[in-house]
Amino acid sequence: MIINTAVDDGRLVRNPASRVKHPRPARREKRFLTHPEVAALAEAAGPDRLVILVLAYCGLRFGELAALRVRNVDPPRRRLNIEESVTEVDGVMVFGTPKSHQCRSVPVSRSLVDAMAAACTGKAPTDLVFAAPRGGVLMLRNWRSRVFDPALQTAGLGELTPHEIRHIAASLAVAAGANVKAVQRMLGHASAAMTLDVSRASSTTTSTPSPTGWTPPPRPPAKIMRTIGGRTAPSLPSSNRPKRHNRSSDGWS
Repeated sequence: MIINTAVDDGRLVRNPASRVKHPRPARREKRFLTHPEVAALAEAAGPDRLVILVLAYCGLRFGELAALRVRNVDPPRRRLNIEESVTEVDGVMVFGTPKSHQCRSVPVSRSLVDAMAAACTGKAPTDLVFAAPRGGVLMLRNWRSRVFDPALQTAGLGELTPHEIRHIAASLAVAAGANVKAVQRMLGHASAAMTLDVSRASSTTTSTPSPTGWTPPPRPPAKIMRTIGGRTAPSLPSSNRPKRHNRSSDGWS
């Protein structure tokens, strides 16, 4: 930036560093938790147990969770209507639309709906569902230092960020057999490819039953079944299949 300013001022003819390739930043491998690990983290969070569970099983961004109001919670339909998000800007909490600028409806598991309804009890429709200990909006950096990081240490789960809990929601949903497009809508992703990218390591969670007691169906057998005349028969091994002949420009090959 300094060299570009020198070029603009006429002190240099060109930027000698313009063709220098920047080193790729080191990226830590994504972390994915199992259901027991999520439960341990939630228990270690104490009064903020429900915050952890909503992040882990509904896939909300932290700003969306902090901006969630009582009117956005629909227990009979088991839905959260995501209409707002809040971000800290120079120490001031600024409300706006979600990251995608689109509202969405997020399903709530049966194991959480009663707790969500209880969290809304006695509050006005415009009140925040989750608030700071002294009232007001939850600030991510304060919540992380006060609740999240100590809970991680207590549960012995190592290094993790609050935003990675959202990725864990995608991983757990895909591992349980959820449709990728449905998970995409839940997370508010712009594309299904983005959803798949954050849930690729979900194979580590497939053997762990979910809190609702439902386990994913078994994988299909190795031999693919095909239907012939209303009956099913295993497909032929590749070695027994009839060879296909393709016509080239000068005859059969």
